[in-house]
Amino acid sequence: MSHDSPASRRLHGRHAGAVVSRLTHKYTEILTLRDAHARGEDPPDVRQRLRALAARFPGALRELDRLPREAIVEKLAQLARAEGAASLAPWMIAIDRYHRWLRVGLRRRSALGPPPSDGRIVPRVLAIVAVELSLTTSEVEDLLGLPSRRRSPPS
Repeated sequence: MSHDSPASRRLHGRHAGAVVSRLTHKYTEILTLRDAHARGEDPPDVRQRLRALAARFPGALRELDRLPREAIVEKLAQLARAEGAASLAPWMIAIDRYHRWLRVGLRRRSALGPPPSDGRIVPRVLAIVAVELSLTTSEVEDLLGLPSRRRSPPS
Protein backbone atom coordinates (compact mmCIF):
# COMPACT_ATOMS: atom_id res chain seq x y z
CA MET A 1 0.00 0.00 0.00
CA SER A 2 1.43 3.40 -0.93
CA HIS A 3 1.50 6.55 1.14
CA ASP A 4 -1.06 7.94 -1.32
CA SER A 5 -3.78 5.61 -0.05
CA PRO A 6 -6.87 7.09 1.59
CA ALA A 7 -5.50 6.04 4.97
CA SER A 8 -2.36 8.18 4.60
CA ARG A 9 -4.36 11.32 4.01
CA ARG A 10 -6.73 11.02 6.96
CA LEU A 11 -4.83 12.94 9.61
CA HIS A 12 -2.99 16.20 9.37
CA GLY A 13 -1.53 18.87 11.62
CA ARG A 14 -2.36 18.63 15.29
CA HIS A 15 -4.12 15.27 14.97
CA ALA A 16 -1.19 13.72 13.13
CA GLY A 17 1.18 15.07 15.78
CA ALA A 18 -0.96 13.55 18.53
CA VAL A 19 -0.90 10.14 16.82
CA VAL A 20 2.88 10.30 16.43
CA SER A 21 3.25 11.27 20.08
CA ARG A 22 0.98 8.46 21.33
CA LEU A 23 2.63 5.80 19.19
CA THR A 24 6.14 7.01 20.04
CA HIS A 25 5.27 6.70 23.72
CA LYS A 26 3.84 3.21 23.15
CA TYR A 27 6.78 1.81 21.18
CA THR A 28 9.33 3.48 23.46
CA GLU A 29 7.69 1.80 26.45
CA ILE A 30 7.53 -1.54 24.62
CA LEU A 31 11.23 -1.28 23.72
CA THR A 32 12.20 -0.26 27.27
CA LEU A 33 10.30 -3.18 28.80
CA ARG A 34 11.60 -5.63 26.17
CA ASP A 35 15.22 -4.55 26.68
CA ALA A 36 14.95 -4.70 30.49
CA HIS A 37 13.54 -8.23 30.24
CA ALA A 38 16.30 -9.27 27.80
CA ARG A 39 18.90 -8.09 30.34
CA GLY A 40 17.18 -10.17 33.01
CA GLU A 41 15.86 -7.10 34.78
CA ASP A 42 12.34 -6.51 35.91
CA PRO A 43 11.76 -2.90 36.92
CA PRO A 44 10.00 -2.73 40.30
CA ASP A 45 6.95 -1.18 38.66
CA VAL A 46 6.85 -3.57 35.69
CA ARG A 47 3.34 -4.90 36.42
CA GLN A 48 1.97 -1.39 36.80
CA ARG A 49 3.66 -0.33 33.56
CA LEU A 50 2.27 -3.36 31.71
CA ARG A 51 -1.23 -2.63 33.00
CA ALA A 52 -0.95 1.02 31.99
CA LEU A 53 0.31 0.05 28.53
CA ALA A 54 -2.54 -2.43 28.05
CA ALA A 55 -5.14 0.05 29.28
CA ARG A 56 -3.98 2.86 27.01
CA PHE A 57 -3.13 0.64 24.03
CA PRO A 58 -5.20 -2.57 24.09
CA GLY A 59 -3.35 -5.22 22.10
CA ALA A 60 0.07 -3.69 22.81
CA LEU A 61 1.10 -6.56 25.07
CA ARG A 62 0.82 -8.91 22.09
CA GLU A 63 3.16 -6.60 20.21
CA LEU A 64 5.54 -6.66 23.17
CA ASP A 65 5.56 -10.46 23.00
CA ARG A 66 5.66 -11.00 19.24
CA LEU A 67 7.38 -8.07 17.50
CA PRO A 68 11.09 -8.54 16.93
CA ARG A 69 13.20 -5.83 18.52
CA GLU A 70 14.29 -4.66 15.05
CA ALA A 71 10.65 -4.07 14.07
CA ILE A 72 10.06 -1.95 17.16
CA VAL A 73 13.18 0.10 16.45
CA GLU A 74 12.06 0.54 12.82
CA LYS A 75 8.62 1.73 13.93
CA LEU A 76 10.23 4.28 16.23
CA ALA A 77 12.45 5.47 13.35
CA GLN A 78 9.41 5.84 11.08
CA LEU A 79 7.59 7.76 13.80
CA ALA A 80 10.58 10.08 14.26
CA ARG A 81 10.56 10.77 10.51
CA ALA A 82 6.81 11.42 10.64
CA GLU A 83 7.10 14.20 13.24
CA GLY A 84 5.86 17.34 11.57
CA ALA A 85 5.11 15.51 8.30
CA ALA A 86 2.11 16.45 6.18
CA SER A 87 0.67 12.92 6.37
CA LEU A 88 1.23 9.70 8.23
CA ALA A 89 2.01 6.19 7.06
CA PRO A 90 -1.16 4.11 6.86
CA TRP A 91 0.03 1.69 9.57
CA MET A 92 0.27 4.58 12.05
CA ILE A 93 -3.31 5.62 11.51
CA ALA A 94 -4.58 2.05 11.47
CA ILE A 95 -2.87 1.04 14.74
CA ASP A 96 -3.97 4.25 16.47
CA ARG A 97 -7.60 3.69 15.47
CA TYR A 98 -7.37 -0.01 16.31
CA HIS A 99 -6.27 0.82 19.86
CA ARG A 100 -8.98 3.45 20.19
CA TRP A 101 -11.82 1.19 19.05
CA LEU A 102 -10.57 -1.80 20.99
CA ARG A 103 -10.41 0.36 24.14
CA VAL A 104 -14.00 1.51 23.47
CA GLY A 105 -15.15 -2.07 22.89
CA LEU A 106 -13.49 -3.38 26.02
CA ARG A 107 -15.13 -0.67 28.12
CA ARG A 108 -18.56 -1.08 26.54
CA ARG A 109 -19.04 -3.80 23.97
CA SER A 110 -22.39 -2.42 22.85
CA ALA A 111 -20.58 0.71 21.58
CA LEU A 112 -19.31 -1.37 18.65
CA GLY A 113 -22.78 -2.33 17.49
CA PRO A 114 -24.55 -5.66 17.86
CA PRO A 115 -22.35 -8.17 19.64
CA PRO A 116 -20.93 -10.95 17.46
CA SER A 117 -22.33 -14.41 18.09
CA ASP A 118 -18.93 -15.72 19.25
CA GLY A 119 -18.37 -12.78 21.62
CA ARG A 120 -15.08 -11.74 19.97
CA ILE A 121 -14.69 -8.00 19.50
CA VAL A 122 -11.45 -7.86 17.48
CA PRO A 123 -13.15 -8.76 14.17
CA ARG A 124 -15.72 -6.01 14.80
CA VAL A 125 -12.95 -3.52 15.62
CA LEU A 126 -11.10 -4.46 12.43
CA ALA A 127 -14.29 -3.93 10.42
CA ILE A 128 -14.84 -0.47 11.95
CA VAL A 129 -11.25 0.58 11.26
CA ALA A 130 -11.52 -0.73 7.70
CA VAL A 131 -14.63 1.37 7.05
CA GLU A 132 -13.05 4.47 8.60
CA LEU A 133 -9.95 4.13 6.43
CA SER A 134 -11.72 2.99 3.24
CA LEU A 135 -9.79 -0.27 3.29
CA THR A 136 -10.69 -3.93 3.40
CA THR A 137 -10.44 -5.83 6.66
CA SER A 138 -7.55 -7.83 5.17
CA GLU A 139 -5.68 -4.61 4.36
CA VAL A 140 -6.14 -3.42 7.95
CA GLU A 141 -4.92 -6.78 9.25
CA ASP A 142 -1.85 -6.45 7.03
CA LEU A 143 -1.16 -2.90 8.26
CA LEU A 144 -1.44 -4.12 11.85
CA GLY A 145 0.74 -7.14 11.17
CA LEU A 146 -1.73 -9.47 12.81
CA PRO A 147 -0.73 -13.13 12.84
CA SER A 148 -2.71 -15.39 10.56
CA ARG A 149 -4.50 -17.11 13.47
CA ARG A 150 -6.16 -13.78 14.27
CA ARG A 151 -7.34 -13.14 10.74
CA SER A 152 -11.03 -13.08 10.03
CA PRO A 153 -12.38 -15.89 7.89
CA PRO A 154 -12.91 -14.89 4.25
CA SER A 155 -16.34 -13.45 3.57
